Amino acid sequence: MTGLGCSNERVLAILESDGHWLSGLADGEGCFFARLNPVPKPDRRVHPNRHVEFEIALRLDDYETLKEVQRILGCGFVTAQNVQRGKEKPRCKFYVRRVEDCRNVVVPFFHRFPLRSKKGRDFLIWAGIVETCWRVMRRPRTGPFRWSPEDHSEFVQRLEELRQVRKYDPIGDKFL
Repeated sequence: MTGLGCSNERVLAILESDGHWLSGLADGEGCFFARLNPVPKPDRRVHPNRHVEFEIALRLDDYETLKEVQRILGCGFVTAQNVQRGKEKPRCKFYVRRVEDCRNVVVPFFHRFPLRSKKGRDFLIWAGIVETCWRVMRRPRTGPFRWSPEDHSEFVQRLEELRQVRKYDPIGDKFL
C-alpha cells in the first residue's frame, strides 16, 4: 500500500486529457461512500464513527491503471486484494479516505471534470457529506465529542439522501 499527500493546486495542474479520462473511469467504476459505524468505547457507550471514501475497484491485472489514478490525483492508496470468491478475479482498489484529501482534491477534481452519468448525483450529495465532516473536524473540541446532535443529524440525513438517489429507477426499463 502506498500513499501520497494532496493539495488543491495539484487539481489545477492536472492535464485536461488525464482529467477527462479519470472522470470517465470514475463514472463507470468509481464509488462515493459514506458510512456511520458504531464504535464501542471503554465507558460502554457506543459512539458513531463517520467515514467518507472515494474508490475505484478493478481487476488485479489493471493494477497499473489505478497507480495512474493515484499519480494523477496525487493522493490516495492502491491495494491488491488477491482473494477470489467463486469465479471472481482478484481485485485491486484505489481509494481516498482522508477527509482533507476528499475535500481538497477529490471534490475539486470532480467539479473541474464533472461526472456525466447518474453518479454525478451521488457525488453532489457525497461532497456535502465531506464538507460536513470537514467543518466538524476543524472545530475545536469543547467536550468529549466534537460532533453536535445537529451535525450528526445532518450527516445521517445526507447519508439517507445518498441511499435514496442510488435506488434503481424503473423508468429506465422503458428502453428495453
